[in-house]
Amino acid sequence: MLANREGLFNAYPVDIGIGESRQNKLLQVNILYRLFEESAGGEWTNCSAENLEITGYHILEKRDHSLNESTIESLKAALGWDGRDPFWMQDNAQQLAQQPVQVKLAFEEYEGKQNLKVQFLNPYGSQRGGVAKADDGLRRNVGNRLGSKFRALAGGTPANPPKPAGTPAAS
Repeated sequence: MLANREGLFNAYPVDIGIGESRQNKLLQVNILYRLFEESAGGEWTNCSAENLEITGYHILEKRDHSLNESTIESLKAALGWDGRDPFWMQDNAQQLAQQPVQVKLAFEEYEGKQNLKVQFLNPYGSQRGGVAKADDGLRRNVGNRLGSKFRALAGGTPANPPKPAGTPAAS
């Protein structure tokens, strides 16, 4: 049965294929998810008896044909893909079907209709859909690129605190 509501779900990727998007012929990973748990009020409840399924379309390239890095990173994290050969996911679909993941479903408008779609894919056990954290490389990049702008906006570099004028007096 087709999934019928928004929410955060744990699911199994029961089938995986590689194809192209209809409109722009962009490379995408098509994953059929079978939902087995739903997050409700901070608790996970079993929904496997409903036999809910939804297909997620994970587009691997942008319209300019550069790689869609955020989608690739989410597939790597959730499925254990090394990011090199996208056909690996299709070729290993049977083994990956045993590996649970987490999906966020939400309604989106397309051509005047509301459609339920897989909005996010995260590793199984992610907290609140997962929040990306900056690594050392990103910190350096941001510091080099924007650090002076942040400091200028904040009023420049703070002055160092004054050094003590001598040893403290013994009491």
